[in-house]
Amino acid sequence: MTRGMCCAALAVFLIAGEFFAAQDRAFCESAKPEQGDLQFLRKDGSTAVSITIEIADTPEARIKGLMERWSIADFHGMLFIFDKPEVQRFWMHNTPLSLDMIFVDENRRILNIAESTTPMSKQTYGSRGPAQYVVEVKAGFSKRHGIEEGMSVQWLVRPKKQRVERF
Repeated sequence: MTRGMCCAALAVFLIAGEFFAAQDRAFCESAKPEQGDLQFLRKDGSTAVSITIEIADTPEARIKGLMERWSIADFHGMLFIFDKPEVQRFWMHNTPLSLDMIFVDENRRILNIAESTTPMSKQTYGSRGPAQYVVEVKAGFSKRHGIEEGMSVQWLVRPKKQRVERF
C-alpha cells in the first residue's frame, strides 16, 4: 500500500468516524427528556419560587426518574405526569440523592410532601389521595422556599428543538 493510499484510507476513516459521532450526538440530543419551567404558587396566586423541570410523562421516563443521578441543581427538578389521578407510590431504589417528593392532585394543588427521602432505599413514599403529578426536587427545597400543602403549581413545557438532518 502506498503512502498516498494510506493517507486516503485514514481520511475516509476519520470522516466516517466523525459522521457516526455526529449521529450519536444527534440521537442523544433527541433522547433527552422534554424540559420546561414550573412555578410554585402561594394561595394568593403569587409565585413562591420557579424551577427548571425535566418532564417524565412516559412509563419508561417515570420508571427511570432521577435514578443514578449524583447531583441536581438547586432550582431544577423533575415533573412526573400520570394519565389519571390515583394514589402514587415512589421509592428511592438506585437514587443516590435525597429528594423532596411533592404530590399534586389533578387540579394542580399540592396534596402532601415527602421531605428529605432516604437515598438508595426501598422505603416507599406515597400521596395522601389521588395525585396526577409528582415534582421531585433536591432535599430541603420545600422548607427553604416555603412550599407547603394547599399551594399549587403551574408549568410551561418548552418546545423541542427541531432536529436537522444533514447528509
